[in-house]
This record gives sequence, C-alpha cells and structure tokens, in this order.
Amino acid sequence: TAEHYWVVGYGSLINKRSATKTIKPLVSTPVEIRGWQRIFNLKSFKNNTSFLNVRKDENSHIIGLAHKVHFSQMFDYILRESNYDLEFLDSSTCTILNNTINCDNIPFVMVSASRLSQLGAFNPSLNYVQSIVNGAAEIGQEARDNLCDYTLMADGKTILGDWLDRINLVDHFSVM
Repeated sequence: TAEHYWVVGYGSLINKRSATKTIKPLVSTPVEIRGWQRIFNLKSFKNNTSFLNVRKDENSHIIGLAHKVHFSQMFDYILRESNYDLEFLDSSTCTILNNTINCDNIPFVMVSASRLSQLGAFNPSLNYVQSIVNGAAEIGQEARDNLCDYTLMADGKTILGDWLDRINLVDHFSVM
C-alpha cells in the first residue's frame, strides 16, 4: 500500500468544491491523462440521467485535476465512486501540468465503468454538467475546451459542446 495516491478527477472531482466534500487533498494540480476519453454513459439508478464516465481510446486525452491524498482517504473516495471500478493508471500516460510538483513513485488512480449493465443512453442533468464545466474552467481554458470539445454524450457521437449549444435552456428549465 502506498502512503499517497494521485486521485484523478475528470468529472465532478475537477470541481474543487465537489471534491472536498469527500476528500481533503494535500495538493490539487492539473493533469493530462493520455489514452482515455470522457463519455456521459454511466446510468443513474435514481432517474433517467447519466453520469460522466471514461473509456480507453488511444487517440484521446483528458485534462483533469489530480488530487494528492493520503491513503487513509481512499476508502471515502471508493465509497463516493461506488458505481465505478478503480483503475490504476500507467504513470507514463499521466503528466502533471504543474512543473513544480514532484509526482515520483505516487500511484495515479481514477474510476471507470465498463459493464454493459451500468451503461445507458441518457442525457446528464444540466446541474451536474454545469458543476463539471465550472471545475474545468477553474483549471483553465485548455481544460474547459478539452471537456467541451472531446467529451461524448451517451450516443457515442454527439460532442458535449454541440449538445450544450443545441439545448434550449429556457424550455429545459421551465419543465423542471
């Protein structure tokens, strides 16, 4: 067991306010993860919406937020992400984008869901999407662009930014 882990946030964990409800990072820093792509396809068991997930894609990369946590916080992280499986990442695919932080010998982990019973073709809630977009914007324009320009909706074709452009928010919020 390692003393510390880099918990890679690519969804709600890129929003520091959301992340600190579960974990208390020693430090949080932008990170690039190569070989993975975001997709909104993890079914919610409460309603017909989906959560953000990742899938392997050698031509893609994710800009997220890496949170350095003490191993004692891993239980809370795993509990929070109980609908996902824990992935130990190859450190050669992970680049801390802050050159002043040393990440030597600290494992990188994130979560993903791949069982077909977990996946579905539902749109996410806009509040959830807004939280993620706000988190990406706090990291910087490159992270926000990466999220909006390369994240897929559950259909596997529509890009998040295009979906957001097409939604009539007035109609959406008046129905809620």
